[in-house]
Amino acid sequence: MRRIHVQHGGRPGILSEMPRSPESPASPASIVRAWSARATPAGADAYVTHFRTAVVPALRATAGHRGAMVLRRTHGDLIRITVLTLWESMTSIEGFTGRDLEAAVVEPAARAVLADFDPRVEHFELAVFTEP
Repeated sequence: MRRIHVQHGGRPGILSEMPRSPESPASPASIVRAWSARATPAGADAYVTHFRTAVVPALRATAGHRGAMVLRRTHGDLIRITVLTLWESMTSIEGFTGRDLEAAVVEPAARAVLADFDPRVEHFELAVFTEP
C-alpha cells in the first residue's frame, strides 16, 4: 500500500497526527480512500450537493469513518473531482463498500451528474495527519 504525506509548503496541513492502532502499533491507524471523477461545472456543483446531502450521512453512519474531503480542479472544459475519505481500517471500509474494497461506490444520482468516473479506488496508509 502506498503512503500519502499530508503537508503543505513545509507547514502542517489541515489534519492532525492520528493515533496508532492498538492491534498494530507500528503502523498508522488510518487509511485514505481516493477516488476521482470528471464533470461539467454544473455537474460538479450538483455532485458536491449530492455528496453533502447523501454521501456524508452514509459515511457518518459507518463505524470507523473519520472524515472526508472533496477536491475540485478545472481541467479544460471539465472539473476533476477527487474524493478522499478517511478510515480507521480496511475492515471499516468494508462496512461502506461491501466485500470488494476497491470498487467505487457511485450512486445513480451521482452517475447522472458526472461526465465519467473511475470505477476503482486506491487506498493509502495515512503517514502524516497534522493541523495548524
